[in-house]
Amino acid sequence: MKQRDTTLNFEDIDVERDENTYYDNELNSENLNDNNDFVEHVEDEDEEETVRLVWTFIEGKYFYFITEFCSGGDLRTTIKELQMLPEVERVMRVWEIFAQIIISLDHIQSFTIVHRNIQPETLYLLSDGTVKIGGFYFATEIADEQDYVDIAGTSEYMAAEAHLQGQMNFSSEIFSVGITIFELLTGHHPFQAESSKAIFQKIQRGQHTEFPEWVPSELNRLISKMLDPDFQKRPTAKEIIEIETIKMCILIHEQKQREKINEIETDGFKMPTKLHKYEDYEVFDELSGGAFGRILLVKLKKNGFVYVMKRVPYLKQKDKKMADDEVAMLIKAQSRYTVRLVQAFPHDLDFFIIQEFCSGGNLKGLIMEMKIWSIEERLLVRKCSKYMYQILMGIKHLHKQSIVHRDLKPENILIDKDGNAKIADFGLAQQMIKSYVKDAGTLIYEPPEAFTMGKMNEQSDIWSLGVIFTELVTGVHPFAVGSFDEIIAKIKYGRYIPLPEYVQGELKKMIELMLDVDQDKRPSADQLLNSQLMKLQAGIQNTKE
Repeated sequence: MKQRDTTLNFEDIDVERDENTYYDNELNSENLNDNNDFVEHVEDEDEEETVRLVWTFIEGKYFYFITEFCSGGDLRTTIKELQMLPEVERVMRVWEIFAQIIISLDHIQSFTIVHRNIQPETLYLLSDGTVKIGGFYFATEIADEQDYVDIAGTSEYMAAEAHLQGQMNFSSEIFSVGITIFELLTGHHPFQAESSKAIFQKIQRGQHTEFPEWVPSELNRLISKMLDPDFQKRPTAKEIIEIETIKMCILIHEQKQREKINEIETDGFKMPTKLHKYEDYEVFDELSGGAFGRILLVKLKKNGFVYVMKRVPYLKQKDKKMADDEVAMLIKAQSRYTVRLVQAFPHDLDFFIIQEFCSGGNLKGLIMEMKIWSIEERLLVRKCSKYMYQILMGIKHLHKQSIVHRDLKPENILIDKDGNAKIADFGLAQQMIKSYVKDAGTLIYEPPEAFTMGKMNEQSDIWSLGVIFTELVTGVHPFAVGSFDEIIAKIKYGRYIPLPEYVQGELKKMIELMLDVDQDKRPSADQLLNSQLMKLQAGIQNTKE
């Protein structure tokens, strides 16, 4: 923090709340127990997590503090804007905002500070979409996380203990965040009623409005716990941070921050710092077209950065469900080993999914290229084990999210500009609600159970990987010899082409287990990653990082 210029006074500041770089807040100095302590609360916070304090001074009976200007306004405005987005896109954005709020709250609480006034009006947006906590007017220190402080702030955002006992603690802040997230999703207060008294009664009883059906169950359960009238049953900020979706949103946000201008570069493209419209993109090539939509290569008009655009019909109810399901899967599937989702939006009668462009092509092209390599090049260069490791890491993440891909094949494993493998095309992916999901995908990569039972599960993905890994190592599909009926029969009975002599040891054992007709005998992604071959590759990957 810079040393304050004691000669600065109110006349030196041109107050323009809408256009000026900074804006001022004023408090009656008589209402503050100790101005210095108050300033200390704000200064102690990392400017990455909270609205940055620039200057403070006293003029007459008022205490002024100058903070950075957050051009995106507060979350009250965002609540209104979010209601105009499609439900799937809205949920995606709310998860992002939620993650940033909770990481900021955890940071504040690490300094044993209770904000006491968390609400949409004290949460601010920068132009790049970053969320920061501000409005530290009522912030105060607390002895420890079990301690209480007197109430302050806006009563409609106070927890049950504040209304019943006149006291607040760290858990009270979780309650306030829960209300805010509910508002971001639905556009209204969860304890909405005709009078303030009725609102307070609902808060005390925990009688919040039911969630709309489109709110994901994971988010529904989490917010409901945050709004529990019993503060001991609410999750802590640290517990919320450990939730996989929150962790992934934090990881993505941190990666953006490291790029300074919040743009993630791959070969010829950057992640937009804001959501764009269909008109902002220019189509310059078509990669493919099929029953589930067209895949287009597009560039952002203002800067020429390249993306992949998937265009799917969005008129009939079943089309909407298919598109919404794919985006929902993409959100859950986000990791460094899956193709990055940039944004998704409806336009006219279609729905558009914008994704990272992987300039290295796909694994099918690489397999074709490797056919001319010598055995030594294929095995000693370690490219095969590198791709196996990255694909298994991606599948491990998907299965941890209870997602079965159902259409794994070389064409759906993309290669980015750095030569890393990323899993793509979640159009047929389905969450494991039961033990099995219905058969879908490309026949020659499907497992025996897809033909004998018409169903697939996590072990079915492992079979598909076994086929892909065989192709990667040998350049030949293990079943694709003979007529169509002969190929299907071979798959049903596990009669694959014997592996070449040069495929030996642990690698051979891995592939044989993955191609076992008995799905119960196939190893999980986690078990395969625990092999010495994959552990060795993990060590190589970590060294490069």
